[in-house]
Amino acid sequence: MMWNVLYSLLAILGCLLLGYGVSYLVGGIPASLYGMLILTTLLSFNIIKAERIKQTIQWIIANMGICFVPTSIGIVEYVSLIKSYGLIITVAVIFTTLLLMTIVGFLYQYVIENEKPTTQHKE
Repeated sequence: MMWNVLYSLLAILGCLLLGYGVSYLVGGIPASLYGMLILTTLLSFNIIKAERIKQTIQWIIANMGICFVPTSIGIVEYVSLIKSYGLIITVAVIFTTLLLMTIVGFLYQYVIENEKPTTQHKE
C-alpha cells in the first residue's frame, strides 16, 4: 500500500517535471498539460502501471474540491466585474457549450457512419 502511494506520487511528479521541461523548451501549452500528456502516454504503453496508481488517483479526485475553493473565493473579489459583465459571460458560456456539444455530436455521427467494420462474419 505505502509503496503504491510512493510509486504514484513519484510517477505523477516525474511526469509533471518532464512537462515543465518540455514547456520550457517548446512552450505553447502549460506544463501541467504536457505532464498529463506524458502520463497518458506512459500509461498507454504500460510503462507506468495503472493498477498501482489507481487508488491514489481516486483519492486525489475525491479530494479535488479543496483545490477549487480558492478559485471560488477569488471570484468574490470580482463581484463588480461579474455585475457588469455577468450576462455576457453567461451567454458566452451557454453558447460555446452548445456549440461544442453540437460539433462533438456531428463528429461522432460522422465517425460512426464512416467506420469500416473490422471483422467480417461469414455465414
